[in-house]
Amino acid sequence: TSAEPVETAEQSAAAPAEESAQVSEGDGAAAGNGFAAELAGKGDGLKVGLTVSDLSSTYIVSAAEYFVKLMETAGAEVTLVNCDGNANEQSSQIDDFINMGCDIIAIHAADSEALAPAVQKAVNAGIQCIGFNKEISGDNLNFAVVSSDNVATGASAAQWLADKAKELGVENPKVAVMQGTMTQSDAYLRQDGIDEVAAETGMQLIESPCDWASDTAEKSLNDVLTANPDLFGVITHCDSMDPGVISALRQNGKTGKGGEENHIYWSGIDCDPSGVDALNSGLMDVCVEQSP
Repeated sequence: TSAEPVETAEQSAAAPAEESAQVSEGDGAAAGNGFAAELAGKGDGLKVGLTVSDLSSTYIVSAAEYFVKLMETAGAEVTLVNCDGNANEQSSQIDDFINMGCDIIAIHAADSEALAPAVQKAVNAGIQCIGFNKEISGDNLNFAVVSSDNVATGASAAQWLADKAKELGVENPKVAVMQGTMTQSDAYLRQDGIDEVAAETGMQLIESPCDWASDTAEKSLNDVLTANPDLFGVITHCDSMDPGVISALRQNGKTGKGGEENHIYWSGIDCDPSGVDALNSGLMDVCVEQSP
């Protein structure tokens, strides 16, 4: 299943970062507490395994912790493991969950294709498998995914920059894209949305695969700025890369706020604590809230 992003780029831009963060947190906490109360006792005796591709993002950390809290509130026994981006390790973790007799396995996939055999094995063993935010590709694979619309998320981030360039009279603006791991569905689907907007508006994309890593994003953006002093904007596939982008902007003297000569327009994705910090710094202009 999928859901539209809770907040579009335009809505984020219209509201002060601190106010937006407070509203999102308050609404989420209220809804979450009510949902947790409804779950109480419904998972008694269940064994649940959760494997995540990494814990470098505060968004993923928060989501994983919330999942564990909800399942434990329901009465389930939960095991959380992290594969650090290694699909082979994650396949082994799924095998371990099968051997443990898990009733449910939740998967934040390190590789959308490589995990299909392991997931199929779990399904064949009668285990309910559910994806979190990332798809798993496999022929006839019975697999449900809970995610927001990643194509729409990427498109929202790109459209804000396209509209800003049009407003300022900048034709065919150059935009650097700090990408996630491109074998993972959230990364390549967000890029699909960005590509669609670029094709429609004439935006020139400079794509840099960064595997969601802040240090890689820092190096990549430094290289892009050196080769493209006329860079108009930046899109980050997720907020885990924000510290690296901020460092690169500062190293290159691009510390102006929106409208100033030394400002690079920046659209982010997630609106997690790192994203809110980037918005409050004035270096990031807009962040599309990711809230599956």
